[in-house]
Amino acid sequence: MGQCRSTIRGRGQTMPSIHFYDAVAFGKHPAEGQLLRYDFARYSEGAHEAATYSIRLRDDVFVDPATAEKDDIALQDFDHGLTELAWARIAHQQFTAPDTLHVAYGATGRLEQFIRFGMYRNLLPFPSVGIPGWLHYLDLETLTLAVRLLRPEEFPWQELKSVRYQALHHSLTWDCRLQEQNRAFRAREILGDLYRAAPRIVEHSIRMSSMRELKASLGLEDGEVSDMATVRPNVIFHPSIAGANKVLLALPVAVDVTYPDMLFVADLQADLSDLCDPANKQLKSLVRTHPNDASKPLVRVSLSRLPFCAPLNTIRKPDAARLGIDMSHVQGNIARLRQSGFLPNRIKDASLLELPGQPFDVYHRMWAGDFPPEDQERMRKLHASPPNDWLQILAGAMDGRFVELGERLVGREYPELLSEPQRAAWTSHVQSRVGGDFKTTDWLATMRKRAEDSAMTFPAAVGLVKLNERLARIFGGSAGGM
Repeated sequence: MGQCRSTIRGRGQTMPSIHFYDAVAFGKHPAEGQLLRYDFARYSEGAHEAATYSIRLRDDVFVDPATAEKDDIALQDFDHGLTELAWARIAHQQFTAPDTLHVAYGATGRLEQFIRFGMYRNLLPFPSVGIPGWLHYLDLETLTLAVRLLRPEEFPWQELKSVRYQALHHSLTWDCRLQEQNRAFRAREILGDLYRAAPRIVEHSIRMSSMRELKASLGLEDGEVSDMATVRPNVIFHPSIAGANKVLLALPVAVDVTYPDMLFVADLQADLSDLCDPANKQLKSLVRTHPNDASKPLVRVSLSRLPFCAPLNTIRKPDAARLGIDMSHVQGNIARLRQSGFLPNRIKDASLLELPGQPFDVYHRMWAGDFPPEDQERMRKLHASPPNDWLQILAGAMDGRFVELGERLVGREYPELLSEPQRAAWTSHVQSRVGGDFKTTDWLATMRKRAEDSAMTFPAAVGLVKLNERLARIFGGSAGGM
């Protein structure tokens, strides 16, 4: 395919360093799964480095044999490669490098959570919540979506115009037969194709690649909606957006009181009568919970996803007609919201943000907040110290998650350093997680049988063979239930 041959220079438009990457993730949730492969290519001041890493599967990751047969893991020798700790240290160094633009397909979506949870599990000092102003991300998935909808004539892969955007990643990577090559180079090529075809949109996206610039473009003052007269309407794109075509014409109305990167916006194409009614106290009923529920005008937008934002005049008259946008209705809604100065405080007071419940296991508690500065310094000390000192360093932690995560980290890397009770707790955790979704009393026998059948049916699939060996290692060859 022609789109597989193009290239891009090694420097970003505004950053002295540019970091392209891609990864293969495994697991239903990034708190319990992990990356199995990580590819990167970094360009800085005329120099570059690149590598592809296989990452060894942690013992406490659940692998369903039936699912594995259809996944990348079937073909990967997941008992070899870097430990997750070794990979996380590399990733931490790359994602904390100053003045760097981080570019990937899914950089603020499918990859970001797996990378962040990986650093959290391995006690590396990185934000648990939100994105600091110094981090710059360019998500090729979001950028591709914006070009496709805003400037279809500039979409660089015209033969893929009819492909659903969810399938574009496969079309742009796997169809180029890059399985055995560094996929970060393909991310570089995709950005090059987009830049040559739609340079103004790409340059705008790079300018908006940090939280600082994004909030400024929306008219937020010190990260807050302080005045309905000063916030700016924008067209917003991101795969996580609850709106038709993953796009919103939006005006900020409030920032969540607990999570300052969670923005409430008004959908400018919706009916805003109830939202702008000073007598209406039932704001919770106006929050959109289904992507296509246009009757709910309040939409949550996670700014930590760094959505594509651009002024409304980016939408040309032909674009508005093609996308079914009534700009006169939009302008009328903007005027109505400008006169509703009561909205920011009322929405804040209503506590509209309802997050789904999370398991209590420490792997899932990243969202409890950032570690205190003292513990972040303790993390640095831990990684600079020999493993024999780790348990002593853990003992002084202020955040209870630190000790739990640390003991699991020692269990994964140096189980011989654990006390007998600690080692028993680690073994129990591993064996409980390996069972995953299997809840019957004979789950282990069932799972072993499935793994053996998969290994025999697909003997060339090294991942399926290794899965059977993994169960035998963890359970000592036992085929009975626990």
